[in-house]
Amino acid sequence: MTGPPNVGALLFRRLDGKPAEFHLERVFGAERSRVTQLVTRHGGVLVNNPARHPHAVVLTGAAPGSEQRPPISYRSDTFSTQFVDECASAGRLLDLSRFRAQTESLYAHPSEASAVLLGERAWPELQLDARFAPVVSDEDEQLAAELAAADAPLGRAGSVWKGRAHFTRLQDVSILRLVAARPCSGGSPPTAPRYWQLMAPRLPAALTDHPPLSLWTRFVKRVVPCLAEFRGALPLPALVAMAPAEPGRAASEARLARAPSVSYRLRASWS
Repeated sequence: MTGPPNVGALLFRRLDGKPAEFHLERVFGAERSRVTQLVTRHGGVLVNNPARHPHAVVLTGAAPGSEQRPPISYRSDTFSTQFVDECASAGRLLDLSRFRAQTESLYAHPSEASAVLLGERAWPELQLDARFAPVVSDEDEQLAAELAAADAPLGRAGSVWKGRAHFTRLQDVSILRLVAARPCSGGSPPTAPRYWQLMAPRLPAALTDHPPLSLWTRFVKRVVPCLAEFRGALPLPALVAMAPAEPGRAASEARLARAPSVSYRLRASWS
């Protein structure tokens, strides 16, 4: 006779029956092992690169509400590992938004985080809070939808690259958003080839067709010199932060200042 199902082993499961996905960030040593065992024992799974998993919840060792969100941020909300502990103790899934590490959510409806965990929604689908969302044009709204849908490597399905892979505008913006979210890696800035080598395992799916050296070349030689073309894809302060320092600052200012609506703010940012 078969006994009742082990409810605990099904705790971290999505509505489609697949394991709920988690990623551990800044959780080390014995604590990392403990949380890993707790997640897997209750049906969940850990992923290495949350950028490739639109339902993955990033867990950190920070206490709920202990981190300030930067004014310019495209990072999904992160959550305290206390969520795993308290769910296991209660024997049921609790409201994930209660365990957000940041004082403010990136999203207009923070409670939808639980729907992401359960596989009903994906992080790119959630509406951003107006305080953090960039002002975008109609073209960039379409681009944002394409970026959200880029959950498989471009160019590998339905097409075959011949020779060097070309970059699309979608990929250029994906490069910019990656740099805005993680402006330094291992002490190296994105203008250094080492940055892209270190970021290779964490690239979003839209960029995985290009080797690190190709991404570095594209960022330095094509994206940075033409930052004004991307003013709708990121807030102006984020673009200004990527502009080259002296002696090329004047040229970068001139490029970004082509748009009358941003020229005054740009000069103010550099004054």
